[in-house]
Amino acid sequence: MSNVFEHLPQPLNGINWEPSPSDYNKVPAPPEYGDTDFANEDFKYLWGPGDSTTKGRDDLKHIADMGFNTVKMYNWSVPAPSGYWQRDHSTFLSYAKQCGLKVIVPISNYFTGMAYNIRKSNGNGGGPSTGSGTNKVTDTTLKQWITAIVTEVYGTDKDPSPVVMWAIGNEFDNSNLGTFGYCEAQDIAKIASYIQEAEQSLGVPSGQTLPFSSPVTTALTPINSSISAKAPYNTLMGGCATQALLTAFTAVGLSDRFIASINSYQTGSQLKDYYKGFAKVFSSLKFYYGELGWSEGIGSETEQAQNVYDQFNTTIPEATSSSYYYGACLFEFSDELWKGPVGSTETKFGIQTFSTAAPTKFATQGDHSPVWGAKYPIDKFVKRKAYASVVAALASKPDPSS
Repeated sequence: MSNVFEHLPQPLNGINWEPSPSDYNKVPAPPEYGDTDFANEDFKYLWGPGDSTTKGRDDLKHIADMGFNTVKMYNWSVPAPSGYWQRDHSTFLSYAKQCGLKVIVPISNYFTGMAYNIRKSNGNGGGPSTGSGTNKVTDTTLKQWITAIVTEVYGTDKDPSPVVMWAIGNEFDNSNLGTFGYCEAQDIAKIASYIQEAEQSLGVPSGQTLPFSSPVTTALTPINSSISAKAPYNTLMGGCATQALLTAFTAVGLSDRFIASINSYQTGSQLKDYYKGFAKVFSSLKFYYGELGWSEGIGSETEQAQNVYDQFNTTIPEATSSSYYYGACLFEFSDELWKGPVGSTETKFGIQTFSTAAPTKFATQGDHSPVWGAKYPIDKFVKRKAYASVVAALASKPDPSS
């Protein structure tokens, strides 16, 4: 079998891009953002340069110009024509490739949670529900959804570039029954097996298949009670959840495509210690940080900048071709206001925040169901000190905030 990891850059210098507009400031999301998927044609004025009628914010070019080589998201809807939201990701992928960026495509907790509720007959009342009657979501439905996503990524030439990895679910270890999207490791592995089935049905060559990841938290004892907490895995942050995933992927014959992923918010020296400790517990497993970052709400803007610099300046040199460590994705490109009260820690992880001035430029989504040309603001961002600091770290230069 070919090496599925050869597609991954090393170091993987990534950034989590979830450009929630300023009017998405509470939950549930406004109806026009219901799937919170922005990596598509409807939101091209956020990620792209725009056109003769409207100038875009061009986030992808800015990300590439900063020195990042990979972009990661959290939500990716079933594409048109079969998907409810009728999203078209092909232009986003094409422009990412033009900018020289790699893409990690997410299969969100909605899909993994649906896999659980299909398996357990809606055993998780927190949802998503499979529904009932003629509209009931079944295994066949879920396979069709995943196949549609895979088909869009591979296109007619069966070349996935710029996509380099699938990220299935996020922090499954951090929730228990009753939480929306709750699932277990076997549900994540099932989604991976559906991706493999879709590849085979499309005739994708083995050299074009991609690795699977599923980011977990640093919990020693996970909240998710389906995860066994025992030695030696409970001596490593995220170790128990990682072992549960590895066991599940082994059961479906896909362990050779699995790369561990940890969401961590530690300092540089702590991350270096973790890097060394990981190999003692998992001697033959690759990993990357799905999230590294620091909130301005913890300390100050300068403290955020210094910690982000320290995280990347410390870890980038470890991601060499001979290493099991591949790199990290910064959390995050811009603030997400819906995550808490104004000024709360969770809303201030962005290396950019929103301008205090009300947005003056707006764009419209496509003239299709269910959004029918809904407007969205092209918000202006204000760079925090962490912006320049992470750019310096990526370029191996001194931290300008020090």
